[in-house]
Amino acid sequence: MTATFDLGIPVTGEAVIPTVFFYHTTGGAHYATNTQTISNPVSITSSSSNVECSFAGGCIYKITAEGLATVAQKSPEENYLQVCGSNCTFDSDASTGDDMACKLPAVSTVYSNANFGVEKITHDLDSGNYFGSSDEVSILWDGDITIEHSDDSAECIAGMEFKENHVAVLSQVKYFMGDIDDKLLYAGYLKFEGSNDKSTWTTLFTANVNIHTGWNYVNWDTEDEKPKYRYYRFISSMTNGCNMREIAFRGIETIENEDETYTCTPKLFLSGVESSASLNPVSFKGSITPALTKVEPRFGSVVGGDDIVFTGVNFPTDHTKITVVIDGIDCPVSGSTTTTISCTTGERVGLVVTSLSIYIDGQGAVSTQEVTFTYVNLWSADTTWGGEFAPMDNETVYIPEGLNLLVDIDSSPILKAVVVEGSLIFAPDTDETHMRTFDANYIFVNGGTMEVGTEDHPYTSKLNITMHSTISDPYLPIYGNKVIGLRFGTLDFHGVKREPTWTTLQKTVNADESIISLQGEVDWKAGEWIAIASTSYSGREAEERQIVSIDRTIPTKPKLTLNKPLAYRHVGVTDYLGGVDRPDDFIDLRGEVGLLTRNVVFRGNPADSESTQ
Repeated sequence: MTATFDLGIPVTGEAVIPTVFFYHTTGGAHYATNTQTISNPVSITSSSSNVECSFAGGCIYKITAEGLATVAQKSPEENYLQVCGSNCTFDSDASTGDDMACKLPAVSTVYSNANFGVEKITHDLDSGNYFGSSDEVSILWDGDITIEHSDDSAECIAGMEFKENHVAVLSQVKYFMGDIDDKLLYAGYLKFEGSNDKSTWTTLFTANVNIHTGWNYVNWDTEDEKPKYRYYRFISSMTNGCNMREIAFRGIETIENEDETYTCTPKLFLSGVESSASLNPVSFKGSITPALTKVEPRFGSVVGGDDIVFTGVNFPTDHTKITVVIDGIDCPVSGSTTTTISCTTGERVGLVVTSLSIYIDGQGAVSTQEVTFTYVNLWSADTTWGGEFAPMDNETVYIPEGLNLLVDIDSSPILKAVVVEGSLIFAPDTDETHMRTFDANYIFVNGGTMEVGTEDHPYTSKLNITMHSTISDPYLPIYGNKVIGLRFGTLDFHGVKREPTWTTLQKTVNADESIISLQGEVDWKAGEWIAIASTSYSGREAEERQIVSIDRTIPTKPKLTLNKPLAYRHVGVTDYLGGVDRPDDFIDLRGEVGLLTRNVVFRGNPADSESTQ
């Protein structure tokens, strides 16, 4: 019997006896006795040299060694190449009997994230390496909020450390407190600190009197604000001052390097053990790293034929070097500049999870920075519903994973339920005054996405989502009725941002007056509704009015003419308690005025409200 290995005799650390068996046409397997052994110690003759690649990876790295590709293909979890701490993805198409080829991974450094967003999606961080003044400090990261961590040390500490040469860039820290008998045990004493040497510490925040039972959150929104340290800890000089139930970090763990070029030497692992093979280094360079900033349009039909333009940096002017693949389908490139790539989408068939990859010969992969083009099925298209009628009143719509349903109709029927395991997308109209309505009894997002605008792409026209049900209608377990239920999914609601959402009266307005003056500039418009808070002992004196016109002669003191006179007096003064000698000693008695109007409204059907039943 003769056996031929497609990618060469597999590399072995020691002589092994191959398993031999024969398949019967009926599907059974018959094993044979074999005493012959195979021995092929790894013998590397060369590896790729002078490799320069995008920080987003994607370049090919080859090792010339007979049989190495065979074991890498058969057991990639034990036989692999590691580059800068991440695995190089085996590429069977580029491999041969003599060469093992793999695609270089993206390399996340402080520099590459700040400039190209190589690793932009934050996630829960847990290195598994904890330190502190208590032997049981690890329970603070065990996911169980029912068990209290008890530490009566004079100076208590609870911390986490990350890998050598790495830092954790935090976007959020949250900590769960049990019952608090005395807030002063924590306020001013419980501190959260960061360090890169575990010796010199920087205080990032200190708990104050707002600390409370349950989850307490601290967020950092911008890249400049986000702390970047290898070690983080909670510390208190109060006995029992670190008694918490749970701690959670959110962010990214990245290599601590801020240089434009980062070089590392690959490591080969065989049977899970690092080999002594000497391999040529790889350099990742910012000067050749391409990155996306946007795509227009964001959505296109599954039928294909949409011309789209990607905008970004570091693109070649020779468009033949660029390959664009969306949801596994080629998007033929028709042109490019240093900042744009143009292509035309192909037809997408079936249910496919959204993905985007762009590769440039001589540079590597493009960092997409979460920019993506989404193939959608249009609600208005007959093909979306199999050539049949679109859903009607009291029917249920099911959106499976891999299907993105774009609501492009002006109004929907009153649906019984919408179950979202794929994506339900509401895209704005080009006319900001356009009104769209959507009605349902239940919307259940089960591992999928419901998008009504995003933070970067808010919904700019008008939309009313109205939920229907009475108190006697069936309840979804846990969630109830007349509800959007969310289970392991994403709910994105972003309308037009309003500045400010509320302000205060510039001066007192009396009953029967219909003009009010405000403190500070507002972007409010005629036709919008506002609420004027009560300034008396009765909260029932709050009033709603519609804006008829706005006088912005003095921009910081706009005057609003209302649709009808006010029924009550609303105070707009500041009471200075210490006179001119103590200008900081005052009580602001000005009534608040809030903007009620929004372009996106999620509401219950007023006819089904509890007061009408």
